[in-house]
Amino acid sequence: MQRRCVYSLPVPNSPDIHDETLPVLNRNAVNNQLLFGADSMATVYDNFVQGMKKAGGPDVQIFGYREETKTGHAPADIKHVTYGEFHDRFRNLSRGLRGLGMRPGDNIGLFSGNVFEWVLVEFATYYQGYVSVAIHETVSRAHSEYIMNLTGVTTVFATIACAKKLMEMRDRIPKVKNIVLMQVPHQSMVDKLIERGFQVFKLADVEAYGQQTPDGKFKQPTYDDVATIVFTSGTTDMPKGVVLTHGNIISSIAGTKFMMENKDLTQLSVKDCSVSIIPMSHILGRLVMHLMLAVGCKTVFPRTMPEQLLEDLSAIKPTVIIGVPKFINRVQDKTMHAIKGKGGLAGSIFRHAVKAKLRNIKLGNSSHWLWDHVIFRPLSETLGGRVRLIISGSSSISHEAMAFLKCTFSCDVNEGYGLTETCGPASSTTHDDTSTGCVGTPYPPNMVKLVSVKELGYTVYDKPYPRGEILVRGANVFRGYYRQPELTAEV
Repeated sequence: MQRRCVYSLPVPNSPDIHDETLPVLNRNAVNNQLLFGADSMATVYDNFVQGMKKAGGPDVQIFGYREETKTGHAPADIKHVTYGEFHDRFRNLSRGLRGLGMRPGDNIGLFSGNVFEWVLVEFATYYQGYVSVAIHETVSRAHSEYIMNLTGVTTVFATIACAKKLMEMRDRIPKVKNIVLMQVPHQSMVDKLIERGFQVFKLADVEAYGQQTPDGKFKQPTYDDVATIVFTSGTTDMPKGVVLTHGNIISSIAGTKFMMENKDLTQLSVKDCSVSIIPMSHILGRLVMHLMLAVGCKTVFPRTMPEQLLEDLSAIKPTVIIGVPKFINRVQDKTMHAIKGKGGLAGSIFRHAVKAKLRNIKLGNSSHWLWDHVIFRPLSETLGGRVRLIISGSSSISHEAMAFLKCTFSCDVNEGYGLTETCGPASSTTHDDTSTGCVGTPYPPNMVKLVSVKELGYTVYDKPYPRGEILVRGANVFRGYYRQPELTAEV
């Protein structure tokens, strides 16, 4: 018999308001209180320092990356970075930024895909109170120009590919003066950027300058200081800049750790390894990275070409994967294609194995004595053979994909609901939830309620379940939209 999951607790003494549900809290909320963060942790830097201590000190490896190789060449070995090495480098880079005229509170652009240098720059901004402005490499030219002009960034860190785009935009981004190249460039590239009127610096040179520069009188940021501006996708209009503080990020990290401690989520440790797939320009990509730092779990960056990803995962052998449904569907399609290639009997056996495994899962047992050895364990090698937690973000995952993941990898699969404005998740499914099409319990930092939207035909009185607009309140909720007070007032 499938177990019934308790998702939330009502907020005590809440007034009964027409066309609204009662607000609810995380099902394990202590004394019916929202979680604001840890007493000893005020900033993202504090989270890093505590994570380093918990993991075992500065010599523990915390990042890895695989350098790009030319088509047809054998992939490079994975390079590893320790807490101590990372700490020294981002502190040097942070101090070096002062040589470029940066001051606490200044916005600094980050124009890149998912590379290790991204987190290096990100932490350099956190360390002395700068504000990172994220621009993903696939963002349209119009949106990129809009983001840089709205935020007034004068310094932009960029990969080689993104620096080429900056050259093309030069006349429309007049405030940008400095480009710091995150990868080693050819001199011809540097010369072209200079010809377009930019001052050009190499990442290593800024680090070297900072190594000779003391911290000086700069103060560490506080819980309430702005950490980053994250722009929404802007599918129907120009993107909105979501202003997130150190406190927003810390409360989201604390919420995840709280759910791990209550055994609602898989507990992670220094023995685990995650892989960076979700774009670091999205808050979920960065929040996952902060969580891994907090618990001592290594994060490895695969190469950036999509067709190389599965090959890299097989080499990295992650235990934790946070992906989007598009990635999950790619893994599923490749697996099913291989099964179909073996003929009709193989497909029939696979379907029978899935049904048998799902019966076990509904009873709380994620394994099967026969089919794991015969069918699923060989298939799990697609992702390295060690995966024990998969989290799906961005959009809902289909029932078929959920069943495929749980059966093939014999692991926990979580999904949730969240926004950039909630600094990642506002709710998440839990260990004991075997259903699909559900987003679980409210995250510990926030409370949630529904409000009827009658013009769209949604009311909190609908059957079998209430429907309406989701309202979220808590320490993880953003400060406002950057330079858009009218939009901020609406929320």
